[in-house]
Amino acid sequence: MKRERRRDPVNRQHAFAVSQRAKRLIDCSRIKEAISLLTQSIQGHPEDPVLYSQLAHCYLKLELYEKAESAARLSIKLEGSPIAFTFLAYVLLFQGKLEESERIAKKSIKFFNNNESYKVLIKILVEREKLVEAESIARDILEEFGDVSSYESMIDVFMAQNKLDEAYDLARKSLELFPGNYTFSGFVVEILKKQFRYQEAIDFAATIENPTRQILVCLAYCFHHLRKYKEAFEILAKAEQQSDSRVGRNDYRLMNCYMYLYDKIKADGGELSAAQIGKVLIASNWLKGRVDHCRRPTQESDFRSAMQIIRRHNL
Repeated sequence: MKRERRRDPVNRQHAFAVSQRAKRLIDCSRIKEAISLLTQSIQGHPEDPVLYSQLAHCYLKLELYEKAESAARLSIKLEGSPIAFTFLAYVLLFQGKLEESERIAKKSIKFFNNNESYKVLIKILVEREKLVEAESIARDILEEFGDVSSYESMIDVFMAQNKLDEAYDLARKSLELFPGNYTFSGFVVEILKKQFRYQEAIDFAATIENPTRQILVCLAYCFHHLRKYKEAFEILAKAEQQSDSRVGRNDYRLMNCYMYLYDKIKADGGELSAAQIGKVLIASNWLKGRVDHCRRPTQESDFRSAMQIIRRHNL
């Protein structure tokens, strides 16, 4: 009976329609609305795997990893949504369960042979410092697909290998192929920052219309390194107003930047306004509330530095 219900074309059509609506809500950062929609639909269709896979996606965005893992595993158990393997691999990656995450990602490729599956696998390999294997896969998918996602993965690998010149050249080439793409614009700003070319990063960012939170946070770091603290605070305040469906990584970077700014201003003997201190305290409390969330090695280093600042200044 369960298999017949899952394969019922009416149920499949309903699940697809709800899934598409949920996806649009997620893309607009209306994630809680998407969860409400999916939860209500699941009550009437409790054995539809597509609904659970989208629910896993929502919880992943909100960093509710246990709920995301539960929804993804249930979707897989119901045998009908291959992308659930991809979401599960991401969940395990963000939980720091890298060995299991790699195994699930490779299984995802068998069932769901597309760029998203390869993309998460490459991220896992980078986290595990398996950079030769990551580069080999990234080159293969770049040659096979040649789309936005494959260029992103290749640039990620170059940056992990500290091949910043190659990463920069590929990011600029990607912008020629995909004009106006915010991800590649963000890569250019990030790479220039890593190369200590702070003013060039600022000048390039000035040419971007409506920059994303990722770009703004990176820009704030550039102003911070140039000791232009007022501008850095203004940029961070602007970044906070930007919606971002990729909540986790860019929120961590934004809050970390507040801590670095505070530490640098104090070291220089400077003073902060009441509003600036308020922002620092909010960032401090936000970071302290996420001590158990930060499991990825590449994220953990910056997080530890921010926590050291919090302890040093008794924030």
